[in-house]
Amino acid sequence: MQAETKPDVQAALVVLHKEGRVLMQGRANISKWGEEWAVFGGGIEEGETPEQAITREMQEELELDFPSPKVLGSFCADHSGKNTKVHYFALEIEGTENLVLHEGSEMRFFSFEETKNLKLHPAHHKVIELVQKVL
Repeated sequence: MQAETKPDVQAALVVLHKEGRVLMQGRANISKWGEEWAVFGGGIEEGETPEQAITREMQEELELDFPSPKVLGSFCADHSGKNTKVHYFALEIEGTENLVLHEGSEMRFFSFEETKNLKLHPAHHKVIELVQKVL
């Protein structure tokens, strides 16, 4: 009998501009699944809640401090054969002038329509569609 593996658990933040655009992270230099763009986020460390993890990740990746983000939900996805549970959050910002990119090749705002043509992990396409519907 094969042992069941514990799923990888991550937290991700969909950063939105008040004009309805999505801030994406260029991942050409750090791609894990062949994606070229992604929402920001990362792994949840031992003892962290998803909220604590996304707060830490945003400080590490963008020097972004924020109050509690809006919870979008949790989704399980197959990331190259690995079962991954991702806790998604959303946050609206006014611009990127106070952000400092520490991970990824660039950051750029895209319209919801433009994100449909980006090479993203399929789970990110789904959560962006969800955000567009609920906002």
